[in-house]
Amino acid sequence: MMRTRRPTVRRRKKRRKKDKSDEDGTWTKFWKEFNKNLKMGCYEDDSNRSRLSKLLRFATTKSEGKEISLDKYLDRMQESQESIYYMSGDSMEVMLKAPALQIFKQKDIEVLMLSDHLDEPCLQKLADYEGKKFVSIQKADVKLDETEEEKKRFTKIKDMYK
Repeated sequence: MMRTRRPTVRRRKKRRKKDKSDEDGTWTKFWKEFNKNLKMGCYEDDSNRSRLSKLLRFATTKSEGKEISLDKYLDRMQESQESIYYMSGDSMEVMLKAPALQIFKQKDIEVLMLSDHLDEPCLQKLADYEGKKFVSIQKADVKLDETEEEKKRFTKIKDMYK
């Protein structure tokens, strides 16, 4: 009985892997085809905004060029992080070189990279996702927690210039 079961189990595992890869491929094709429609729907349709927000995908500083869902971003978020940070720009290359992004890289905080012209208005209409507010790192109102080491270094520098 075990001998006949093993090939069946192997076939099922192969089929699941194939289904999973097909599902990812199908979603990728769907996203490439309809991402602008979903973003416009999120911007314009107040009644379905929360449902559409679950379908949105964005590139991040840690996603290595792949676009991830906001749920996946929240799963990877640091526990002390209170907001979803984003940055908008013309291209990924330009945004990755931006000085505003460097502090987030140092603190190992993932940032959404919005390179499409529909991304930022869509997020501004959303305002928050699962209780976490969207905050642009290019604006002046970004507040990050300081580590003890950073506080000591700041007081040391402050004392030097008194």
